[in-house]
Amino acid sequence: MPCDFRTIRAGAFELPTDGDTDITIEFPAPGIDAERRAILMYRARNVFEPFNRPARIGVSLNGKALFEQSVTDPTDHSFHEVLDTKILRPTGNELTLIRKSDTGTVHLADLVLIYSI
Repeated sequence: MPCDFRTIRAGAFELPTDGDTDITIEFPAPGIDAERRAILMYRARNVFEPFNRPARIGVSLNGKALFEQSVTDPTDHSFHEVLDTKILRPTGNELTLIRKSDTGTVHLADLVLIYSI
């Protein structure tokens, strides 16, 4: 099955950013087969001490809540999430990342989407 990928954001960033607890990133997925599942991959770590207080992020795509993830320690961890069908579109996708907890800062990097074409 032919696939393509989209680097949504390669550079590292942190949530919150300047007091804002969320960020929305717009991206295209040209040629996507919306009838097939896609995979969202990213790296995350907690940059807040004490590390026994997990930072939690929520992720939504095109207005649909996808998942929440706790990040508990200062080590980079790679995550991947399999997305349902019919969420992505060829243009105008909006990925929103929200820091859900009152404590902690989440360091995120390497947001990549793999999808069928």
